[in-house]
Amino acid sequence: MIGGTSLFVGRGSAYSAVLGIIVIQSIASGLTLLNLSSSLRFMITGAVLAIAVIVDLLVRQSRVSHGPAPESSHTGEFSMSVSIKGKVTAIRGAASGIGLECARVLIEEGAKVVLIDRAEDRLAACCRELGANALPLSVDLCIDRRHG
Repeated sequence: MIGGTSLFVGRGSAYSAVLGIIVIQSIASGLTLLNLSSSLRFMITGAVLAIAVIVDLLVRQSRVSHGPAPESSHTGEFSMSVSIKGKVTAIRGAASGIGLECARVLIEEGAKVVLIDRAEDRLAACCRELGANALPLSVDLCIDRRHG
């Protein structure tokens, strides 16, 4: 996809991701310079991303029909191409839903995870369930504009 990071396999590098951000920001800046409305800018940027996903999908289908590449071993299961064992990560909204599941996967892969959420009771329960590599941080990240 854009910058070399695909949605379908998840392979890429930090360099590729930064390159993708630069491409998207360049498009957004160009559209702003053209003085287009914000809704039209969002639609054009979304169309560029949709086209990139479709092109990526077509390229992958072409590779499948011509046989898998030698390095391709994707089995449909989640796997990390870089070891995160011993690394520390932080996840917002980690006391439920996607945040909690991401924390669970990262801990299974050997990372220490700081779970950030404002629901202190749920956060403590999640950390007890996930074990010693789950570290709770109860924080409310909402900005109260009435007091500032």
